[in-house]
Amino acid sequence: MIIDVHTHIGEPDQKKGSGQSAPRISPETLIETMDKAGVDKAMTFTDKGLWVYDKTENDKIADAMKKYPNRLIGFATVNPRFGQDAVEELHRAIATLGLKGLKLHPWLQLFSCTDSVLDPLFDEVAKLRIPVLFHTGYDVFSGPLGVADLAERYPQVPLIVGHSGCCGLWFDAIKAAKRCDNLYLETSGNMSGAIERMVNDVGANRILFGSDMPWVDSAMEILKIRTLDINQKEKALILGENLQGLLREWKID
Repeated sequence: MIIDVHTHIGEPDQKKGSGQSAPRISPETLIETMDKAGVDKAMTFTDKGLWVYDKTENDKIADAMKKYPNRLIGFATVNPRFGQDAVEELHRAIATLGLKGLKLHPWLQLFSCTDSVLDPLFDEVAKLRIPVLFHTGYDVFSGPLGVADLAERYPQVPLIVGHSGCCGLWFDAIKAAKRCDNLYLETSGNMSGAIERMVNDVGANRILFGSDMPWVDSAMEILKIRTLDINQKEKALILGENLQGLLREWKID
């Protein structure tokens, strides 16, 4: 089984201030792309809602998950800078809409993982016992070591290091995972050599496959894993076996 932990859906439109059209795709197009690439399940969340705080984006993700219950695992998105309103929206998204986790993007949502603004939200995350996927990369807000600081403060919360620091900070993602057993490294946007180092230094059982669809082609990301200089068992763990076990551990159907 192949499970993609990093996909986005939403109606295509123009990003404010960007001058470029966002490659947003519908749930139907995501499922078609998954079928072509051989992906069995995917965690999915909004793209637009990371740029603009819009609670209706969580409703759309919940609708997509209900339409494809055996294929999509919906994650909520809130902006921690909205304080108690973000806490209440997360509770609604999980308890009422049935979403299964939380996606946060420090760069787009303008917060640091070491900022106390996260405390009320993560107190709620800990109560809800849900996983959180962070965007990480080489901007000032999104370093993997900041996620490690948060992981140490909330050891009961499973945290997924999206992109594993990307091509600029993958070495910090390895340091972060070595510090914290509740951190998992996600592969999208990273170089083959960096992923091989993650396997060698952290272990394949802590690494999860992600594509970042529709920004990156999922078939190419799968090919990248299949051509790594690691053994077949390690490839199978990364592509889906790890997450199958974690979904049971996290009590996510």
